[in-house]
Amino acid sequence: MVLDLKMKCLVLTFVLLAVFTSAKDETVEIDTPLGKIRGSLMQSRLKKTIYSFRGVRYAEPPYGQQRFK
Repeated sequence: MVLDLKMKCLVLTFVLLAVFTSAKDETVEIDTPLGKIRGSLMQSRLKKTIYSFRGVRYAEPPYGQQRFK
């Protein structure tokens, strides 16, 4: 019986943490000379705005003679 109550409290704690710590994301799209980039606008715990653009390639990988320099 005591274990059941502890388990319920643990589950409730995780649910509340998930609800209160979830970040609200908004989609952002910008135009660049090479095309559009889609990202997200987020807010940090300190209430600062963060623009996040993930998966943007910025350079070609080294190959040939320059691979292991």
